[in-house]
Amino acid sequence: MYDKVIFLDIDGVLNSDAFRVAANQHAQEIGNLDPITHIDTTRVLLVNDLLATSQAVICLSTSWCGVFGFEKTVEMLTRSALRTEAIVGQTPKLYGPRFSSPPPPRGDEINAWLKDNPTRSYVILDDNRPAGKGHPKRFVHVPDGLTKKHVSRAVQILT
Repeated sequence: MYDKVIFLDIDGVLNSDAFRVAANQHAQEIGNLDPITHIDTTRVLLVNDLLATSQAVICLSTSWCGVFGFEKTVEMLTRSALRTEAIVGQTPKLYGPRFSSPPPPRGDEINAWLKDNPTRSYVILDDNRPAGKGHPKRFVHVPDGLTKKHVSRAVQILT
């Protein structure tokens, strides 16, 4: 049983729209299209603060695991200074191969993970509102990059 779990999305949480635009432009200029350039380390440090404060673990609930694979995603997060030893897994992907059908709301994937992994408390950090489907009191909407305010709200939910 897990005491506290953070369901973590990447796009929109560990970056913002402006950051992604700048990262794309810079990547094209230097010829480096490594997806790690889309992870804002200032947002990663906020997640690390949340981990330290809450003593929670992370379950990745990001489409990056479907696109790049779980191991590659964790490796990129490690290179971005996330405390990846706190990652305990990923939500199951409840769609066909490589986005061949519309995916169900991320909240359904979180439900599936919770069914197999009893958890006392959890919070969902996501920029996509359907991720909170069925979890309105545990969802922190992060519309354009994680901030200290989002972290404070997540700590309140977890405690």
